[in-house]
Parts: sequence; C-alpha cells; structure tokens
Amino acid sequence: HLGWMLSLLPLLLLTREVSSHWHNRQGRVLSTTGLKPNKNAAVTISSNEYVRNSGDKKVIAYWEGYYEGDVKPYRLKEVPENIDYIPIAFIAPRALDGESMNNASGWEFDQTFVYSKQEIFSDIAEIKNRKKVQKVLLSLLDSPTCHWDQVNIPAFAKNIVADAKMHGIDGFDMDIESGMDETKFSGKFIDLIKSIKHEDPNMIVTYVTMGNPHDEEILAETKHLIQHVTTMRYWDEQHDLFERYGKIVGYENVGVGVMTQVTPLETVSDIARYTASKGSKLMMLWSLTRDVHECSNERDGEWQSHIYSEFKNSRTIFFNKNEKIATKANVQLYRPDPTKVDRVFSRRQGGCIHGPDMKLPVMGVPEGY
Repeated sequence: HLGWMLSLLPLLLLTREVSSHWHNRQGRVLSTTGLKPNKNAAVTISSNEYVRNSGDKKVIAYWEGYYEGDVKPYRLKEVPENIDYIPIAFIAPRALDGESMNNASGWEFDQTFVYSKQEIFSDIAEIKNRKKVQKVLLSLLDSPTCHWDQVNIPAFAKNIVADAKMHGIDGFDMDIESGMDETKFSGKFIDLIKSIKHEDPNMIVTYVTMGNPHDEEILAETKHLIQHVTTMRYWDEQHDLFERYGKIVGYENVGVGVMTQVTPLETVSDIARYTASKGSKLMMLWSLTRDVHECSNERDGEWQSHIYSEFKNSRTIFFNKNEKIATKANVQLYRPDPTKVDRVFSRRQGGCIHGPDMKLPVMGVPEGY
C-alpha cells in the first residue's frame, strides 16, 4: 500500500474553494467550501454524478409475526424508522369458503402469527403516519397445503391487491420457493408477478431468491416489472449470486441478504463493502425479529447497525478511467486517508474508494493511471 500511495503523490493534492455537500454517518451535512481545485491535478470528478451517499441506499428488513424459539416478535409498529422496506413474513394463499383446494383465491397471514390481522393493519396505519417514507410489503410464500399451482392466480391477485390498497400496503415480496410441480414453477411465478402488476401497475414487486435454477427464465419475462432482487444464501458472501443477478437486472437493483446469527458480522461488513463497490443500492436483513439480544446474544439491532455503518451510511465514489468532467460542482482528487478508507476497489472501466467514516470526499485513481 505504501508504494501505491507514494506513486500517486505527484497527482494527489489537497486543495481549496469548491462548494459541495456531503453527509456524514448521522446524516449531518458537511460542506467542502474552502477547497480549491489545483489545475495541475490529473482528473476532475463531478460529485453530483459520482457520489453514492446514504440517500441512494435502501435497507430491506423482514418482520416475522411468529415466535423465534422462545422470543416473541415485537409489534410491527415498533419497527425502526430507518428501515426502508418492511416485508411481512409470511403470507400464504388459501381457499375461500366454497372454493376447492385446486382453485384458491384467498390469502392469510401465517397461522403461527401472534398478532391478529386487525392489529397488523392498525400497525401499518401507524407506520404510514410517520414522517419517514417506509414501504410495507407482504412477503408471499405458498404453503405445504396450498401451492401456487393450486391457486387461481388472476383471482388471487385481484383479491390481495384490493386488500393491500385498502390497508396502505405498498406491494409484494416474491419468495421464490415452492414445493409445486417443477414443470409449472417458472410459469406460475411469471403469472403471479404479471397478474399483480396488471391489477395495479403502481404496486411494488420485489424478488427474493436463494439461487433458484428457474430464476433466469422467470426474470427474463418479469425483470421490467420487478423493483429489485435480493439474495438469501445467508451462510456465505454470495458474491456469485450478486454477480449472477446483477447481470440480469443491474447491480444497483440487487441486494445481498444477511441473517442475524447465521451471517457473521465480519461477513456482513465484507458484503456491504463489496456490493457498495459494485453500485448496489440496497441490502437485506433476515430478520428484525431475530436481531434482538434474546436471539443473537448481541446487543439489540447489532446486525442492523452493521448494515447502516458499513453500507447505507457509507460513501462509495465511482469514476471512469481517463475521464475528465467539468460541471458546477466539481471535486478534485484527494489523497486517501488510510484511517478513513477501508479498501480500494478497481474495475475494468474504473474504480472507487469506499469507507464508512469518510468525513470529506475522497477520490482514488483506478488501475491504468
């Protein structure tokens, strides 16, 4: 690292008098007024176009309505305000009165939920009254007694979308797991996604997968309808899954999931840095219910804290190789402070420097300079 730093000394010059604004981990605005670009520097970078700050990134965290071991879930209305997407796990299809089990069109919360429908709907209303913009989703997972190939998909979509609109629910999270006939798997999920968007194009649809072999076929037909994809192979870094789905829907639309206890905190940090370096705008946690001391033996919210410090409230600055940009809010090359920068990432077309505690803009030079 020392040799790399010394080789850049002629290019990295601290300067004065550029007006730009940056956010620290608490969201407080810091101004770089008083920094002036040096005309001898090799590259000029536009902060407006190249900085991904906390405002760009979202956190998805599942709320389970059932016991985790002996731990009772806290009320949905107690979900922290800094969670951007709150999928309620889980919602299953069911046959309404008079319907056959092979033509189901109704839905229900998981039968092990400890709170009633009325309590959950009341809690959703409280969340919607907050000043924060938080999206509540229903996470759809079929059951051993009612698989998706036993559901009247158009009628199911019509009923559940109508109920969602009535209760302020923003959309649906598709859990791509099912015990249905493999020959029907892709077609049923494609129909389900398309039917929901047909009922209301404004409904959010998200897609969570462990790396299903049907994913490419499903996403080929539905990626234009899906807001983002998240992965749930919680026991490793999932770099291969991130790359796999990033090539299909775009890296900014893929969020890697971590699980309280199962994903070590060090791995959470590694995932956050890696995916941020590739341009991801979201990260996922399973689950809020588990992220309490009684389940994790760590302090309450420890996994959420790691996601926020290492991902959402970090800054990752991207730039393209050999590119000069002149706009109103330019930022010059800065010498990286080793105490503030975790790692330097390089890509074929450019690179970035990423660190959770940057107090001032930091720029780096990708390979090839």
